[in-house]
Amino acid sequence: MNEKKKKIELSLISDLCTILNNDAQTSPDTVLARFFLDNYHQISELSVYDIADSCLVSRSSIHRFCQKLGYHNFKDMKSDFSKVSTQYEYFMQLAGREDFVVYMQLEMMKMIVDLNQQITKDILDRLATRIHDSKEVILISSYSEKSYLQKFQRPLVLSGKIVRIFCDHFEEDDLQMDILKKLDKDSFVMVVSAKGIYASHQDEILRTIHAYKALVTSSHRKDIQDTYEEVYHLSRDDYTNLKSVYSEYGICFFFDLLYSTYLRKYGTL
Repeated sequence: MNEKKKKIELSLISDLCTILNNDAQTSPDTVLARFFLDNYHQISELSVYDIADSCLVSRSSIHRFCQKLGYHNFKDMKSDFSKVSTQYEYFMQLAGREDFVVYMQLEMMKMIVDLNQQITKDILDRLATRIHDSKEVILISSYSEKSYLQKFQRPLVLSGKIVRIFCDHFEEDDLQMDILKKLDKDSFVMVVSAKGIYASHQDEILRTIHAYKALVTSSHRKDIQDTYEEVYHLSRDDYTNLKSVYSEYGICFFFDLLYSTYLRKYGTL
């Protein structure tokens, strides 16, 4: 597996949705994206001939489509669909529980108590000060966590601080990589990787960045932690590679707490 493909498989569903949202609805790429999204549980059972017949496209169109997503061919892409589907099993099973409301209430209350114990007032104060005092602040995350970073970024402007957000394939953006390479210890990079997967795949690049670095995660895996000066665990328990309320709601709650702290210290009420 080459490096580009290894990163793209983390956001395959997001990439397919982007094509569906942005490309012409009658284009071969949109037709294929819709088919893969409609049938991703069955993709491993289908051949390139099945898909070509169902979508009324040529096999060469499928080949180009797979390459556009970073795969060598359809066979390589097909082998990853089973991996992608497991990322959603937690919430698919969760939503089907008869006691869903009660279960979620208990999980959310547990998460809030846990997160408040892990992310103390002292930590939030230090983070707010680090953001305020750093000449350049860059937040990095996968596509799935980007919206939480944007929710933090926009009101921060009203408090007089501009931060940048780099997401997913930032290593393929020459401008963003040039910015990162020029950072020094007076700059701050915060990586958000709830399950630890994204941080792991970006670890080699992140090690070369000379800024002060922090990781926000619900993973306790040791091999990625020495890349950072500080690691903020959202939970006492290890949720490496696992979807949980921490990876969905915990990140949002963390940034709400951080913004509230920043606003009271440096913003304008």
